[in-house]
Amino acid sequence: MLPFTMPLFRRSAFAMAALLIRLGSADTADFNIMDFNAVPDGVAYCTEAIQQAVDKAAADGAGVVVIPKGRFLTRRIELRSNITLRLSEGAHLLGPPTPQEYQGQHYLLWAHDASNITITGPGTIDGQAIDDPSNAFWTVTKSAGLFYKKRPETEKAGLFFLFFRNCTNLHFEGFTLQHSPGWSILTESFDHVSFQGLTLRNSVFGPNTDGLDLVGCSHVSIDHCAITTCDDAIVLKTNPKNMTCEHVRISHCQLSSPSYGFKIGTETAGKFDDIELTNSTITAPDARGTRGGVSLQCVDGGSIEHVTLKDLQLSGARAPIFIRLGARLRYGAKQPGGLRDVLIENLKATSPQARDWSSSIAGLPDHPVENLTLKGIDLTVTGSQSADKAQREVPEEATKYPDAQMFGDLPSFGFYLRHVKGLKLENVRITCVKPDARPALVCDNVAGLVLDQVQVAPGHGPAVEPAAPMLQSRGSTSTKVTQAKSDDGVFTLTTQASAP
Repeated sequence: MLPFTMPLFRRSAFAMAALLIRLGSADTADFNIMDFNAVPDGVAYCTEAIQQAVDKAAADGAGVVVIPKGRFLTRRIELRSNITLRLSEGAHLLGPPTPQEYQGQHYLLWAHDASNITITGPGTIDGQAIDDPSNAFWTVTKSAGLFYKKRPETEKAGLFFLFFRNCTNLHFEGFTLQHSPGWSILTESFDHVSFQGLTLRNSVFGPNTDGLDLVGCSHVSIDHCAITTCDDAIVLKTNPKNMTCEHVRISHCQLSSPSYGFKIGTETAGKFDDIELTNSTITAPDARGTRGGVSLQCVDGGSIEHVTLKDLQLSGARAPIFIRLGARLRYGAKQPGGLRDVLIENLKATSPQARDWSSSIAGLPDHPVENLTLKGIDLTVTGSQSADKAQREVPEEATKYPDAQMFGDLPSFGFYLRHVKGLKLENVRITCVKPDARPALVCDNVAGLVLDQVQVAPGHGPAVEPAAPMLQSRGSTSTKVTQAKSDDGVFTLTTQASAP
């Protein structure tokens, strides 16, 4: 039972629409690019041959453009309405090997103002930005570990690998996309788009190699996708304030990134409504950990509401949960927006090898985050902070770029909660591996707080004693807490919510 009413979303109708997109080409002709003089050697550019095949299929009203087995090098291809691009077994569609070779065209595949486009596998789309410092797109830089830095030529090229704008009915299924030199798949101002069974493999050190970017998209289905990137694996955005991102269903995905697994933001000028992420895993690709597991960031005057994050396994997230309502206010926004009606249920997170940060939910003094329920949460954190951190005053940072570490070291090892109205924590367990002198929870200006069976297992050691109260109240927070300690040292916190 959700603690709020979700907007009506007819999943079955959308699934049927996606099926019709795939089957709509069943009786249409095939247009093999080899018949248009494409050369499968990975050296000669086949741009003209592939575009001719697309245009011929479009001229016939619909068609299937077949990329056969082989390595086909191309620059930008513009897809048309009612076209299926089929990547056969053993097919490799290659992007230019250097940013200069894009010749200012920015994308590999592109469509705008089109409808009914399908890209299917089982072949591969390869951007050739290999995970090696010798590639033509990046150089090595040292900053908190090993990272790559864009070469000036890459910055100038402004690359978005696959880009689709102002389209309807787009379906991706069963292919591999790898080595993208920029955002992998960007869909903007879209209605009805589905991703099924995709494998995205990018360098885990390559800058701005997002997996899926959904900008102002409605009726989105992402199912059984495996995404490994350096930047955000799946991210939702709205740029102008009249843009909406709604009715999004993400399930059974495997997400791996040193950045964020799932994120809404940072561009949040418009509205986000009816978003679900379920039955998925988020993992760190290496010892750096993942900056944030799941993150909701509303900072540009828009709104985020009716979000469900459920049945999730997180491994190596330095901040498993990061929720922020701020006032960066890009795109002409005059005041902060709203972030409300969020359910996070059955989320389990294990600590990273790198030093972790506390999860946090933070609004602004006159603009609280509202109506959140965290239920069935199991967090294992590393801890190891000293008592002086428990007394630290946390700056507001209202206009700062949102990030899980934006506030610095937080005074809690479990959750830092500030400017929140209506928050319930039910059946939550926080286990701290190493001794930590901070409390598990810090509540600063929190109204309507309910704790129901919140268990804390603090770390113990000879040098650091755990904090006596596991919940510290600050500001205008006035909540009566019952704290009981079991024989094995586990604290149980129970409280009744104060009046909102």
